[in-house]
Amino acid sequence: MQDRRILEEYWFQIIIDNKPLPQEYYKYIEEVMVDEIDDKADLGRVVINDVDRIFLNDPKILEDTPIVIKMGHYKGDRRTMLEGKISHIDVDFQPNNIPRVTINALDNSKKMDSEKKTRIFRDMKKSDVVATILREHGFIPKVEDTKIVMGQISQDNETDIQFIQRLAKEEGFYCYTINVNEFYFGRRQKSQTPTEVLTYGNGGEIISFRPRYVEKYNSSNTTTTQDIDLYKGDTKLSEKSKTDVTGDGNISGVEIDKGDGSVVEVKKRKR
Repeated sequence: MQDRRILEEYWFQIIIDNKPLPQEYYKYIEEVMVDEIDDKADLGRVVINDVDRIFLNDPKILEDTPIVIKMGHYKGDRRTMLEGKISHIDVDFQPNNIPRVTINALDNSKKMDSEKKTRIFRDMKKSDVVATILREHGFIPKVEDTKIVMGQISQDNETDIQFIQRLAKEEGFYCYTINVNEFYFGRRQKSQTPTEVLTYGNGGEIISFRPRYVEKYNSSNTTTTQDIDLYKGDTKLSEKSKTDVTGDGNISGVEIDKGDGSVVEVKKRKR
């Protein structure tokens, strides 16, 4: 059996109201999660076992307060996973009298969903309209050119994100935030060959992974996909990945779109 690389100790940082969370707060945190979603705002969740009621009594931890979640490893890569605002706070008062506090957050694309608008854009391409709206909200647009100049493009009682999502659907595009302050509008970027091969089973790099099967609908066509979270022990290697399901449940040779234009191939090691 091949030697396994020693896992690096995980690292995360929470910044609330533009100030890093005090170090003494971290011992109460049970879970930090960020769910990156293609067609909706990214979701963040911080679960706290608030034994000393520090979080409950902190006046900064309120709805609409800015929050940043960063993740990585002490000796490895780190990146900002979510930058947005606290959407709501759940508190569960347990029988042991220790409150369990859950801070829920949405990324900054949520600010495009706050107000419905009716307006007309004239003599513009759809991609130019999207770029204009994204700049209004402080995003750096990463927009694929739609090429055709339209005489009139109407936003009809829609929030800006609803409008962008509709334009994306009309073009067969995807739209989502990338790198916190950038927003992508275009076709799914996917390289044709794997940039990395990970092996599962019998001494492979992957200790476990958890397939989740979902249905996605596009007009009258139905495509079955699976999301795969890859783990080495308790360390999650991929935040979000999607691939076509073979139909026979065979995981061997699965290609996983890492969401950044690169592809990872997962093979099952034979005994």
